[in-house]
This record gives sequence, structure tokens and C-alpha cells, in this order.
Amino acid sequence: MNRIMETLASEHGISLSENTLKRNMNAWGLSIRPRIKVTPEMRQRIYDLFYQERYYTDQQMAKILRRDGFVVSFRKLAKLRKEMGLSKRKDTIIPANPVVPGQVTQTSSDDDDDHDDDDDDDDEDDEDAQDDENDMEVDAIMALENATRPQQPTRRPPPPAAQVREPAWRKKRPSNAAQPVHQAPRIPTTFSDSRHSPVPPSRPIVRSPTPPRNIDDSSAPTDTETYSQPPANGQGLARRVTTLVTRIQAIEAENTSLKQQADQQRTEAQELRQLVQQQRNEMDMMRASLNELIARFNAAHYAI
Repeated sequence: MNRIMETLASEHGISLSENTLKRNMNAWGLSIRPRIKVTPEMRQRIYDLFYQERYYTDQQMAKILRRDGFVVSFRKLAKLRKEMGLSKRKDTIIPANPVVPGQVTQTSSDDDDDHDDDDDDDDEDDEDAQDDENDMEVDAIMALENATRPQQPTRRPPPPAAQVREPAWRKKRPSNAAQPVHQAPRIPTTFSDSRHSPVPPSRPIVRSPTPPRNIDDSSAPTDTETYSQPPANGQGLARRVTTLVTRIQAIEAENTSLKQQADQQRTEAQELRQLVQQQRNEMDMMRASLNELIARFNAAHYAI
């Protein structure tokens, strides 16, 4: 396409864009990509390759056809093959190493030896099977009984159920359930705020005796309700007040810095306004002097 555009520009002086040239060529029926010329010789060659060598793929057939002098791609070949009614069968046997005409194939002696050994093994298996058939002789009475007796289907034992294998990291529970299970003691809670802390008792509380329980309490932990005393003399409240004061001071410092930045930006904006006003005044003065010069020039050269 570029060569056509260069030729038109150099020889005929016609300059066209690529899109315009493509549109005109399509309107005139010209295509850059060559079309396939389907000839009887090509069809006959495709028939020969399809029926004689069924294990050829479309890529291999296209390669052979190009070697024979035909211009065709494997995609166009597949479309042409379907139009000719040559559809690939599902039971086509494709060898591992298909032989393409014109290619050199190499065979190794090891493969031949392996094939010979396989043939010998097959012969021995056939002889063993024939010997087994000769040994299996049934009397006429037994054959009659087997024919008259209804054959019951042999039941196969069900496959064993798959056992769930537990991971190694999972600890196994003790087999003896009478022994108590060890329970970790409860971690005491530390209160940092006096508002959420329980009120310390001013006098000892006398608890009433509890009735005996029927269940065994040997497995229950002994220190399940252990709480630490709240900080004395309001230390928790003082610590909270100190924290709030620190946060307030930090916020005030941040607000002060923001105000300073706003003042600085306001000062810079005022300076910019003054500079713009000064430039406007200078432009007005220059415009007035230019108009005065134009008036003098017109009066001197175009005076009536």
C-alpha cells in the first residue's frame, strides 16, 4: 500500500491517504490479498491426500500442497475440504509420528528390540491362554446342570469406607472421661478508667452459704472471677484528662499552622492582584501612546 501511494505521488503527482486508497480499491473490486485459484488439479490432489493418508492434518496437507506449487493456507484448505464434502471421521487413527512425503525418518535398533520382546511376550500369553482353555473340560452331566440351573449374579463386597485421617497437629482427647479436662485460668482484667471500674467494697461482704451442688465441681477452675483493683486516688481519670489536654494542644497547634498558611496565601493573592493592576495600568498607558502616534501619523500623511 505504501509503495502504491509513493508511486502515485512520484510518477503521477497524485497524493492520497491510505484510507482513501483502500476505499477506492474496494469500490473497484481490487484486493491486496491473493485469492485461492481452485483448479481441478488441486481438488484431485486434496482427494488423494485425504483418502490415501487419512492421518494428515490441515497444516500438513497445506504444507504438501505448497510444496507441490499450489497457493493455499490451512484455514482456506479446511474450508475448501468441507465444501468438497470431506469431513474428518472421529475414528481416525492418528499415529504418534506421521510420515510426511519428502521427510527423512530415523529408526533406532532399541525400538526394534523392544517390539521384538513385546511380540515374544504376546506369543507366550497366547500359548498360556490356549493351555488354560484345554485344561477346562466339563462333563456332559455337569454342562446340562449348569444350563438348567439359573445363574445367580455374583455379589461383590462393598468397597471399604474411606477412613477420615485426622491431621497430625490435632490433639487427641484422653480416652478416660472421668479425669477432669485441664482448663487454663482466666486472665485478670486491668481497668484503666475509674468510670468503668467496679466500686471497691468499703467493708467486707459476708456471703450466705450456698447449697451443695449435685454435679462434680472438681473440673471447674478455682480462679474464674479474678479482678484487679482500680487505680487508687483517681489515677485513671487524671491520665484520661492528661490525654485529652495533649490532644487539644495538638489540635490547637495544627489550627494555628493552618491559619498561618491561610494568611500567607491571602498575602500572596493580594500581591498578585496588585501586580495585575499595575500591568493593566501600563497596558493602558501604552495603548494611549500608541493611539496618539497613530493619530499623528494619519494627520501628517493623510491630511486633506
